[in-house]
Amino acid sequence: MIGWQSNGKENRVFDEATQDRARQIMTDDWPSEAQVRQLGQQIFADGFVDATEVDLLFCLDEQSVTESPAWQEFFVNALTDFYVWKQSPPGVLTAASGAHLIERITADGRIRSMTEFALLRNIIKYAKAGPEEVSLLAMRGVRETALEGGDRLFGPKRRRPGVIDEEEVEIVRDIIYGMGGCDGYTVSQAEAELLFDLNDATAAVSNAAGWLNLFVKGVGNYLMFPRRQRTFDEERYRDLQNWLDERPPSGGFLRRMAQAVMNGDALAAAFKGASEETGYAVGTEEHEALQRLSDDTQLGERLTQIDQDEAVWLVNRINADGRLHENEETLLRHIRANATAIHPALEPLLARAGV
Repeated sequence: MIGWQSNGKENRVFDEATQDRARQIMTDDWPSEAQVRQLGQQIFADGFVDATEVDLLFCLDEQSVTESPAWQEFFVNALTDFYVWKQSPPGVLTAASGAHLIERITADGRIRSMTEFALLRNIIKYAKAGPEEVSLLAMRGVRETALEGGDRLFGPKRRRPGVIDEEEVEIVRDIIYGMGGCDGYTVSQAEAELLFDLNDATAAVSNAAGWLNLFVKGVGNYLMFPRRQRTFDEERYRDLQNWLDERPPSGGFLRRMAQAVMNGDALAAAFKGASEETGYAVGTEEHEALQRLSDDTQLGERLTQIDQDEAVWLVNRINADGRLHENEETLLRHIRANATAIHPALEPLLARAGV
């Protein structure tokens, strides 16, 4: 039997029943593939992971001192299923679920392990929406681990501190573009700040080939993407679902509209698209109900222009270390080529870069 041990960090508190069950599971060769498979059969015998089993999985992960791809895969998939697909609304990491997740994976304010970071990454990648606090926690983990090196969160193959390798490129990509991130598939200011922090810290080394593209396109997305997602509003989602449920059957219209909203479309766009696709004749009452729901959620399209606030932010970020790096010059060329309008505050920096 593997002894109950401290890992040198503040340990989470699990009830005695959870600890007893974990002790029974963790025989000498834990976590072998056979043991993980057997555990999965037990947990999913009723078709889902319940809250008690969630604590069991976190307890097992805390005490597992041997790396196991089978365990990490099972842990990540089982808990993604719990936090994302078995909650209401399905596919969304709600504020309550996000708070529960953060509580479980942190005891000292930091992500505890590689396995739990992999869970965060997976949830952000696949959830349709999620609270900002979860993304900010993941970004802090990326910033610390990428710049400090070691294998605490990214795994034992990471051996080059201060360098962005291909695996780190993919990790950062999942975090900043995941639908469950700060602004969904669009890049938020916090995510753009992360890209700049990593770029500044590694400007003197040879990063992976994919880093330049991720940095340029990611910051460019923040500055010029014409449509920003709003933070998911659970109450308004439920209002819409309740309204749809109360309507009489209307063929495929309501189904198509609900799906479009869940995919991130603004209500007006979802309404228009569903009407055109199904030929559904929409009445005045429905128009008015939708308008009430969409008054403060309309996203609208904005031109791919650099406004004053964006220009000042970019100037401050690029000038923060007193240098204009090669990757930053590439970013400025990307902006010059793609922006439909650029605020004059950015022009001196563009001239300095020769673009």
